Amino acid sequence: MKPAPFIVLGLLGSAAAVVAIIALIPSLDDFDPYNPLWNGLRSFTTLYNVTLTPTMAVSSLSSGKVLVVGASLNFTSSEVEALRGFIERGGLLVVLEDFTPTGYALLEALGFKVEIYNGILVDPMFYYKDYTLPRVRIWNTTGYFNYGVAIREHDGACIGYSSEFSFVDLNSNNVYDSGEPRGPLCVAVEWRLGSGAVMLIADSSLPINSMLEVNGELLETLTTPTRNNVYVVSGKWSKGLYSTVRSHMLNFYNVVVETQFKYILAITLLAAYPIVLRVLKMFRGEVTGELEESVRRVLALHPNWDPRVLRFIAEELLRRREGSRGS
Repeated sequence: MKPAPFIVLGLLGSAAAVVAIIALIPSLDDFDPYNPLWNGLRSFTTLYNVTLTPTMAVSSLSSGKVLVVGASLNFTSSEVEALRGFIERGGLLVVLEDFTPTGYALLEALGFKVEIYNGILVDPMFYYKDYTLPRVRIWNTTGYFNYGVAIREHDGACIGYSSEFSFVDLNSNNVYDSGEPRGPLCVAVEWRLGSGAVMLIADSSLPINSMLEVNGELLETLTTPTRNNVYVVSGKWSKGLYSTVRSHMLNFYNVVVETQFKYILAITLLAAYPIVLRVLKMFRGEVTGELEESVRRVLALHPNWDPRVLRFIAEELLRRREGSRGS
């Protein structure tokens, strides 16, 4: 039997499986708004009615709160100016950042000074699950960091602190050593700019899915009283290979469904349908031909045997063989 039909059917099945996987399994990247796992933002954006927005789109906003969460891609000068205009008109920009330099570079571009300690903020007394998830107080509201940092220097007003038992673990041994900065330590800073304000919270993980329950009080305060007017800057996270491929495929799907390309796709599928049928018929024809050849060979040796019985036996053996291949 020729392998061509099997190859074609195998390729079609593989393509269908890949498309199904990409359609059903969401992005797994950190801070992705569609990621439902521990490191995504799906629950936060859903529960708090957060709107995703490209950076340049904030130039059309007259008020509200814009959050920059764990950004890893740099902001252009045009994007910085769009954010500056939003703030000066009365908006609040909230930067959630820990070790990645992107958020601090944005603050510096806006004209603010901030430096962090080069170590994880831990607290052996007040924490959630372990020392690396210390309790903090921001606006007299309780929250919990997840591998966050402490702010060493700034030129704004500190509005959040860790407890007096906290310290910066400079050598990552979870034990206080002489010379390590001790609490209470600054963990949130606010600056005024025009009619609005800029805030830095020194942990990007506050709103991820796994921290949402313990940070509900803080996030509720952060998103009110402007609920339904809270935005998260999108497109500023590095994407893995899977997320990149999935994004391109979804974009292609949206282009096809929402434009005239859907008619071109329909015509292509209709044109391909006879080809698929021909391949299936070829496959079936070769199977049938092999079966008939086997029956003819047996009848040549035993001409008195009943060909109907032989054909039934051959079909049964073929079914068993195909079944063993699939198991």
